[in-house]
Amino acid sequence: MEVKEKYDVVIIGGGIGGLMCAWRLMENRPDLSVLILERGKALEDRRCPILEGKVKKCIKCKPCAIMEGMAGAGAFSDGKYNITTEYGGWLPSVMDEKEVLDYIHQADRILMEYMPDDELKTLCLRYDLHMQQAEVKHLGTDANYGTMLKMIEKISDKVQIETLANVTDVDKETHKIIFTRNKTE
Repeated sequence: MEVKEKYDVVIIGGGIGGLMCAWRLMENRPDLSVLILERGKALEDRRCPILEGKVKKCIKCKPCAIMEGMAGAGAFSDGKYNITTEYGGWLPSVMDEKEVLDYIHQADRILMEYMPDDELKTLCLRYDLHMQQAEVKHLGTDANYGTMLKMIEKISDKVQIETLANVTDVDKETHKIIFTRNKTE
């Protein structure tokens, strides 16, 4: 899909914050045209030479497959989501803590739509492993990656996503966003 000249909303960054913003816009304002500009690669195209056993140490790939790309640095994390304002950021210093917690719960509700189903719970029980719901949710690395893939797939039905797009300027007066296409190594 080609980038249009004009969008109602442009989200810079396809990490969890950008994905949640796109999701909420899709949910509450499906009439808007939305573009996500992400400087890294699509999630399914992110490959790290270290993890693939091709090199022994970081070779500074541009863009970095671990730190940049759709779903952000957390795409390859162990999938722990902390449902609290006690740590993890400064947002409660500029917004009411209850409002911040409400936003965290809204994000949790969205993510839960893509959580592993009862089949995983049944498999766990076979090995006497008991999944518990808690205020800290731990998806596991593979489940977290799958959750992010499904969420991006759902969003891309209504939101245009451009990867390898490096935003170089945002002009508040003219509402123009300038970006270049990243080359990959």
